[in-house]
Amino acid sequence: MEQSEAVKMVIYTNTGPVLLAVNPFRSLPRLYDADCLNHFLSTEDPEARLPPHVYRTSWQAYRLIKTTGTPQTILVSGESGSGKTETTKFVMRYLALAGSGGSEAALSVVERQVLESIPLLEAFGNAKTLRNDNSSRFGKFTELQFSTAHHGQNGAAPRLAAAQTHCYLLEKVRVVGPQHGERNFHIFYQVLAFFRTRLSDMPSEVKGLALPPGMSHVPEDYVYLNRSSCYTLAGHDEAEDFLATVGAFRALQMAEDIQSIVACTFAVLQLGNIAFEAPEGNSEGSQVSAASKSDGCLAFASDLLGVEMDQLEAMLCLRKMQVVGERYARQTITQSRTVVQAMEGRDALARHLYGSIFLYIVRRINDALSPSSGRLPVSAQPYVGVLDIFGFEFFEKNSFEQLCINFTNELLQQHFNEVIFEFEAALYAKEGVSWDPLDFPDNKDIVDLIGSIQAPRGLSLEGLLPMLDEEGNLPGGSSTGWFNKLSSKYKGHQIFQVVMRRRGNFLVNHFAGAVEYESRDFLFKNKDTLSPDAIESMKASSSDFLRSRFQEEGRSFGTQTEASTGRVTKAKAYSVSLEFRQQLRELMASVRSTTPHFIRCIKPNPQNKPQVLHRSSVVEQLRYQGVLEAIRVSRAGYPVRHRHREAVLEYWRLEKPMWSRLEFEVGRGEYAEAARLLFRRLQERVAHVLPDAPGHGLQIGLHQIFMKREVASFLDAALRKARIEASVRIQAHCRGCQARLRYRTVRLATMRIQALGRGKAARRLAEELRRQRAATKLQAVLRGRQARQAFRTKCHAVSTLQRWTRARLARQRFVAMASSARRLQRWFHRTVLWIRKRRRARAALPIQTAWRQHLARQETQQRRKALVKVQRACRQLLRRWQSQAAQEIREQGLIRRTPRTPRTQEQLAAQLESLPLGKLLAAVASLERCNEALKFEAKTTRHSCDRLRRELGDMRKNSIAGVIGQVYGCCTLREESV
Repeated sequence: MEQSEAVKMVIYTNTGPVLLAVNPFRSLPRLYDADCLNHFLSTEDPEARLPPHVYRTSWQAYRLIKTTGTPQTILVSGESGSGKTETTKFVMRYLALAGSGGSEAALSVVERQVLESIPLLEAFGNAKTLRNDNSSRFGKFTELQFSTAHHGQNGAAPRLAAAQTHCYLLEKVRVVGPQHGERNFHIFYQVLAFFRTRLSDMPSEVKGLALPPGMSHVPEDYVYLNRSSCYTLAGHDEAEDFLATVGAFRALQMAEDIQSIVACTFAVLQLGNIAFEAPEGNSEGSQVSAASKSDGCLAFASDLLGVEMDQLEAMLCLRKMQVVGERYARQTITQSRTVVQAMEGRDALARHLYGSIFLYIVRRINDALSPSSGRLPVSAQPYVGVLDIFGFEFFEKNSFEQLCINFTNELLQQHFNEVIFEFEAALYAKEGVSWDPLDFPDNKDIVDLIGSIQAPRGLSLEGLLPMLDEEGNLPGGSSTGWFNKLSSKYKGHQIFQVVMRRRGNFLVNHFAGAVEYESRDFLFKNKDTLSPDAIESMKASSSDFLRSRFQEEGRSFGTQTEASTGRVTKAKAYSVSLEFRQQLRELMASVRSTTPHFIRCIKPNPQNKPQVLHRSSVVEQLRYQGVLEAIRVSRAGYPVRHRHREAVLEYWRLEKPMWSRLEFEVGRGEYAEAARLLFRRLQERVAHVLPDAPGHGLQIGLHQIFMKREVASFLDAALRKARIEASVRIQAHCRGCQARLRYRTVRLATMRIQALGRGKAARRLAEELRRQRAATKLQAVLRGRQARQAFRTKCHAVSTLQRWTRARLARQRFVAMASSARRLQRWFHRTVLWIRKRRRARAALPIQTAWRQHLARQETQQRRKALVKVQRACRQLLRRWQSQAAQEIREQGLIRRTPRTPRTQEQLAAQLESLPLGKLLAAVASLERCNEALKFEAKTTRHSCDRLRRELGDMRKNSIAGVIGQVYGCCTLREESV
């Protein structure tokens, strides 16, 4: 959504003590030209009403340095692309030119060096992002120290005497992997562009640089640069920018280091081109790939780093470990790294090498900007600190860097709350006003949750970051273990929440809103270690510059050096978060000891277009940068204040009975007494607005009147009502006066006209009478004609209205008839369908009855046939049993085959009695076995009968009648659905 304010190009405004600066995305030279600068420089009156401007904030800080000598701090924050870097430039330019009277020709050496340090830090610390072409990828706090001699309200203007720069959280991970569509740091592209196109203009400081022959100067040939597929910067000549960077080196007395720094820059790029592969037969090992050796990447990198090729390959692919052998003797063993570990070690070396270059440049800048007598402590001279810090960040995926950045913003917001609180407390105490400190917000719980910096030495055992450090010091510590500990420790915490839908994610309710973080890679990013082998190899480099960089305190690389043996080991206590919290502790101590000035930079639209204001994006930035919180803080307590004179002159109309007394006190000049009399009465009128607040939300101070927002709104509404009533009475009185004046004027004129007209009227009376008679006739004719014309017009109108009414009624009747016809048709269709369905049902019933009878008869016949078959089978089975039994007896010789007669049966019984007992028992046993066999066969037969019955049932289901019934049922359902 676009707003007209962006078209007006009003880019500065104030909300309380905060200056809001909107990035115009275009050049506004008249807003920052010499005339505008001199206007602010020439203003000496502290009560002057200057418009909101970055120069005004700088003017306030410089004026306090000049008059009081107290340290000041200007805090500049905002999201990427909001103009923080440019705003910081304007602040530093104003402060550098303030002592010289606005003339750049009169700048001192230190003042020029301060201005030259800005492009140098931009070259090594800025990069193109998706939101900003020149985004600062580090936090910066610059202390501009001013001379103390002859400063004062009537003395000479303080001059910039020295400066110190402190940097925080350089985004070293960008060196090895910028996102798609972004670029690496500017210096890489500047160096490559210069050596590719401007070798003829090579400065003398770079001519002695001996680069390996055959090395490419095209960004597309370097892995660390071609991953993002973005190589150019619109509107910039990279080669010309490199010459400006060399000029900054020269101005800051760093010309002798240019060759070494450029060589290290190329070394970082060549490290990224080194690829690894697993040796044959060793999948857990690694070696530099043959392609990297043939392309010369390994040779280029080793030459630029000042180490042998074999040593560099061994440093990247092998790892030395010390173990305890027999009799507690330490032995050094060499272990191969995997391909992934070798790549991680290569990237870690590139990151730390670039980080050491950046820190060295910052230190040399500080040395150049310090007085010749040595670096002075901050307390020795008054200074203005300019803090260019990252704004609140909230992306789709937030990690360790966003937590550190948002923690910084929480501390700055806490400081802002403290500043407002202390200012309000001092003002209320001075005015003798009672107030409630609990009205002011506090984000201490959030700061303590992440990791308080107020503990001794900046260390705390409670919080997300301290627990992360503790997890990193444990053997086998992991991000998952850290997350599980957080989940159990802060379960049910109102600020910390676990995201159940995404395992490993958690929410932190910041002052600007809830942010979801991914715990993965937190531990790895917090360690940021470099192997001791790499440090030892760099210390043995033939380059003096590199040796000196890696011989500094090992803690910068996540290691420490033993004092006795000098051996480099891992520093158990070091972590990025610990170092960052210690830096924040020192930073906040410096900021708290100064008078703060706040600048919030706003990005008007995500597309970086001029004259376009995207409302939702701006509101989101105002919330994330704490501007809305600042408004809430400023509204706490008594936000509406008036001096006694202004308050009496504003609200005296609300107490009409006291007008005479107030007029008397105002005439004497006793505005304080008049204010006390007036607002004591008004306290009774506003008692119902805030009945529980002290003074019902209205306090009378020694010099001012303090009101809550609700009370001020109530009194303003009453004042508007009184003004409206008074204006109505005044308007009525004015209209009466005007009417009476017009009446008197008209009456006098009428009398004169009458005096002149009576004579003339008498002379024309006769003629007038004749004319009247003629006119009467003419008027009668005319009135008749007009009446007839009016009658015809009315008749035509009535006819038209009747036609329209009849047509409207006819349309309504037609619509009603059409609706009735549709309802009748729907009813008729439903009735026809119901009759058809009923007829089909009635016709199907006899068919179903006949078919069921047919099925029953068939089933009865089949059952009879099956029963006959079963009976026949049973008789045959019994006959077989009898035959088999008789056959067995005959085979045993027990009886003879004789016909079955009573006589033969008696003979058979006699024979059986004459048989021996043993033979008889054997025959009985044989018969029992036959009986068991026959029983088994009978059981088998029964099972066969059951199977036959089941088959008969299946036959019924698949019979013609069943198929016809299914077809008829489907047809019936289809007709019903239709």
